[in-house]
Amino acid sequence: MRKMRWIFGVAVIGLLLSSAGSAHAFPPATGTSEMVVPYDFTAFETPENLAVNWNNEVFVTLALTGVIEKVNPFDGQREVFAQFPILGPNGEPACGFPAMIAGIAPDELTGDMYITVNSCTPEYRGIWKLKPDGSKYVVATVPMDAMLNGIVKRGFYLYTVDSMSVTGRIFSARIDGQGEAADLFMESDLMAFDPSLPPPPGVPFMPGMNGIQKFMGDLYVANSGKNAIYRVPMQGSGLNPLQPPVAGEPELYVDALGVDDFAFDLAGNIYFTNDPYSQLVKVTPDNVSTVLLDKDDGMDGSTACAFGRLGLRKVLFITSASFPFMPDELRNETPSLIAYGNDIAGYPLR
Repeated sequence: MRKMRWIFGVAVIGLLLSSAGSAHAFPPATGTSEMVVPYDFTAFETPENLAVNWNNEVFVTLALTGVIEKVNPFDGQREVFAQFPILGPNGEPACGFPAMIAGIAPDELTGDMYITVNSCTPEYRGIWKLKPDGSKYVVATVPMDAMLNGIVKRGFYLYTVDSMSVTGRIFSARIDGQGEAADLFMESDLMAFDPSLPPPPGVPFMPGMNGIQKFMGDLYVANSGKNAIYRVPMQGSGLNPLQPPVAGEPELYVDALGVDDFAFDLAGNIYFTNDPYSQLVKVTPDNVSTVLLDKDDGMDGSTACAFGRLGLRKVLFITSASFPFMPDELRNETPSLIAYGNDIAGYPLR
């Protein structure tokens, strides 16, 4: 009888583990993808961007609600971690552009996160710091005509792009800012928003500068409308808060159809998402592109990607926003967070 109980117990445990594995197989095998979190299209849950902290918790910006969720990728559990004030003083949901949060950049040393907040309340529009305990405050403000998107931390400085700027504005701020006006770091006609460029068929519009990342000391900037990623050479490490870095002349780095945001691996390959095409694409330093995931793999208005940290550096997390203002033929109303098993580890952020 005791032996029968033991066999029965082992069988039950095996069945439970098998069921759990089939429901949420994480991390994914190399070259495969797995759903981490399905989001609710009807509740305006639009996962726009993400950051991964040192212990592989994934922080996801839900653009249209101003919410940042914390996700445990191992079991798919999610919780609201922060809420940002995106509406105007009288509840206005738009002020030239829709009120939303967009980019998020982690600080691997402190666990802080930096978020771009396009609030319709002027004193809240800009870069915010979100601390590990959930407290938050404004680091730097930007003009109301700026539409902030991607953000990256480099040394003591933060850099964020203005997606609709016809002069190609990139703002900067120190990480210890206390709500002062952000500095105009640079302007570039090459990277600027060009309203004369036609968007893809059925797409209402394509922004200009979108994602911004760093690799080997330089900044890299995506421009959705120009289907390109540019390299911005940087002079100065950014580690001295009294000596701000200086930008060199931007140059075209690689072609990237409809690029939204992107991430680097250790070999210098870029992995980018392209919202209207719902793809995850790998492009090599010599400009050869390969589609890794598409709509058949669950991509639905893919907006951003980021590599995991210790133990998960070959796992690439991807957000799909499935924005409601996109036409029906370009979305499936299935926003999500998906994980992809890559064959090369991600480039360290610090």
